[in-house]
Amino acid sequence: MSKLVTLSADTGAPQMGTLSGRHLVKHHNCSYSPSVEASDVLAVNFDRKTIGPDGLYLIAYPATGPGSFNCAWGGVRRFCSEPTGLKIYEGDKWRPLKKGHGAMVVIGHVETVYRPVQ
Repeated sequence: MSKLVTLSADTGAPQMGTLSGRHLVKHHNCSYSPSVEASDVLAVNFDRKTIGPDGLYLIAYPATGPGSFNCAWGGVRRFCSEPTGLKIYEGDKWRPLKKGHGAMVVIGHVETVYRPVQ
């Protein structure tokens, strides 16, 4: 890990392509229970911009539509690949990607979630 990165609702997601390599991310203001809580530190591979292995990914929504270089902050979502296609974990179950998911962009792959010890 080369440095600690802060992503928040205040600062927004980074401009597309500005982060690369593996970094620790804190203050991301993302809660995706039970996998990620706002107080967790995430080890993220920012070189992975597409969904590959099943797991958690940082995603964002372009501020002015697909292809924009500025992104509004999105958060963490879990994805899996099945024979019927890519699915996203929403609410309490796996759902196929819908038309509305098409605006999402992958910011990075969450490799590890570090939870504070109480």
